[in-house]
Amino acid sequence: MKIAYPLTVDDNMAFVRYQYDTMPAIRRSRRRSLIVASLMYPFFGALAYVERSFIVLGIGFAIATAYVLFVGYYHRRGYIKRVEKWLHERREGHPDEHVELTLEGDDLLVKTDTSDVAAPMERFSRLERTENYTFLYINEQKAIIIPKDSLTEGDYSAFVTQLRKQYDESHSVE
Repeated sequence: MKIAYPLTVDDNMAFVRYQYDTMPAIRRSRRRSLIVASLMYPFFGALAYVERSFIVLGIGFAIATAYVLFVGYYHRRGYIKRVEKWLHERREGHPDEHVELTLEGDDLLVKTDTSDVAAPMERFSRLERTENYTFLYINEQKAIIIPKDSLTEGDYSAFVTQLRKQYDESHSVE
């Protein structure tokens, strides 16, 4: 079973956004910002009590809330913008990469413009599926991106179903 497709910068950015939203390190960073904010509320509450001023309490609440709401947003936006800029600079003057994936026995053959690799299913760490993409992870930060709507050859649904089946068989505990 074989599929072929061009891999675009937009496909890479979809993976980066998905990674950002699901990566454990990013989740820990978000939890840290919530912990910092939860420490700010009692601090400003105590300061307002000592100063006997509701203005201090209001300002403190506003600062802590703004921290929670905006720090995560600006961190995500900045990270994604930096990666997008890097991808565009890297791809400038180069056409989209052409990818061919073939399921052959227990192996996945990956052929791109620059490489030709056969990898057993056990080598992949996880398989994730979104509405428009399937990501077959090589490691925590690298994956084979399979876009649903960009295929030039093959059937996406049949390929992903077979890929899932072979992946589950190779990772099942006996």
